Amino acid sequence: NASEAKQVESEYQKVKQLVDNIYNSEESKIELYIQENIESKIERVPNFDNIPESILRSFNIVRGSDNEVIMIAEYPFSDSGDWDITYESYFDKKGNLIAFVRLSNFFNGQCAEIVKERSIYYYDKKHILVKKTYEIKDGEEKLLNFADCIFNYRYDYTIFVTLLKYFENNKFEN
Repeated sequence: NASEAKQVESEYQKVKQLVDNIYNSEESKIELYIQENIESKIERVPNFDNIPESILRSFNIVRGSDNEVIMIAEYPFSDSGDWDITYESYFDKKGNLIAFVRLSNFFNGQCAEIVKERSIYYYDKKHILVKKTYEIKDGEEKLLNFADCIFNYRYDYTIFVTLLKYFENNKFEN
């Protein structure tokens, strides 16, 4: 239903604004994590200065005013540097997913020197997808035609509809 989708979109915008403000002025509320390989636990690090040269992925966990997790960003690591992917999960105060954002920037897309994709999935309180948006642009922010591009760097990803499911499926150190 359209009004429900608007409501979820509005809630996402509020949480995103809060997260953006924290990134800009309250970096102490951002926890940094890395995972070296598929078998290893996801461990907290004070900064990214002394981490191994090659890792599987890194994470940012952003907390709100009540210390609740409001966003987790996952950054898979590209050895080649040909792509840059981010998965952002935005949660409400009860740990329900509000929105999942997939950002993908890559070279070698044939349709442009740099291709930027953004997908946003919006979920209601019952964990039902109520809206999805997708856009594809070049490095100059001009819209591209999806059919003209080649996607060499599309990887499977999982959307966890609750914070609990996110943590159950990712091995974070306590």
